[in-house]
Amino acid sequence: METCFKHLYITFKSYLVTDPEKDEKFRLLTGNMINQGVIRAVRHDQGKIEFFYNKNLITKSEFLCLLANVYVRFFGTSLAMKTYVSIGCVLFDCSGKKKDSIYMAMKRHKNNEIPVPYTKFF
Repeated sequence: METCFKHLYITFKSYLVTDPEKDEKFRLLTGNMINQGVIRAVRHDQGKIEFFYNKNLITKSEFLCLLANVYVRFFGTSLAMKTYVSIGCVLFDCSGKKKDSIYMAMKRHKNNEIPVPYTKFF
């Protein structure tokens, strides 16, 4: 779990250096999602870590809504959404989906309500 957290958090940490409050909330949100088993990771033989969301704990719609709101709340001013999606596609198992389709899905979910267990981080 520690490796999973470090890999995910460190990937995005540099985009939060100018705002310690956002950095702390993102760190807590990331830790919470990993500790609760919402996000999991596997390490492949080549050393690559690939993340996936736990479909038993969160629906695809809720996960996309959460990702879109994470982008808006934490990275909207420091990172283009296309770049955020590109980084996400490298980190997460996207099941062969194209970046453009994930980008459009996130845009659709951007204004939806955040799943209740995560509202305290926003």
